[in-house]
Amino acid sequence: MAIELFDRGLSQMDAGDYEHGCPALRESLRLSPRAGTVFTVAECEARWGRHASALAHYDDYLSRLGRMSPPDQRKQRARELVARKQLLELKRLVPRLVVRLAEASPGSAPAPSSSRGTVAWVLAGGGALATLGGLTLGVLAIGQKGAIDEHCSGHLCDAEGTSAASRAQTLGLASTVVTSAGLAAIGAATVLWLTAPKRGTESAKLSPRPTAWAGKREGFIGLEGSFQ
Repeated sequence: MAIELFDRGLSQMDAGDYEHGCPALRESLRLSPRAGTVFTVAECEARWGRHASALAHYDDYLSRLGRMSPPDQRKQRARELVARKQLLELKRLVPRLVVRLAEASPGSAPAPSSSRGTVAWVLAGGGALATLGGLTLGVLAIGQKGAIDEHCSGHLCDAEGTSAASRAQTLGLASTVVTSAGLAAIGAATVLWLTAPKRGTESAKLSPRPTAWAGKREGFIGLEGSFQ
């Protein structure tokens, strides 16, 4: 069944029918989680314009590649080069949270702490809403289980079951990305609030850049820059 779905999905992808090809490939991946299938799903989603999902699957493919034996890794060399190149390109397309605070120049007046506090509150509010939205997407993904149980028997699913499984995977991935972005915003707000100068004190010289990115294999929430 997994092979049939893969062959059908690959043919549809090559024909430009990503709307049907990508879900078929994802279902094939669910039934038989092979590295080559992960790569093909990533390729299909990248062509379809589903950049965040493609990014996560390329990342997952490279993770699986790292666990292969050296001979198997050499066989995957061409795919590895494509995956690494696509990963760099897609990271530029997928939105990232970046907050920049200008470092105080010599002789300049200290920045009012209230402005940094305002940014912190805005980030915290947006982060809370994004986290809530991500959790809602997660609930919707779990809600597909009933349709999957009803229309799937073991590894065999009818059209409705395949569609439900595809929706569950897409919603689950979206939940991870949106929730991670929301938590990153809350983390950035916390940093801004804690580093805001107290009234009547000199403004600290710093240039932190809170950044966040979430993939299926890994994610990053933290600060880039330096403190003086």
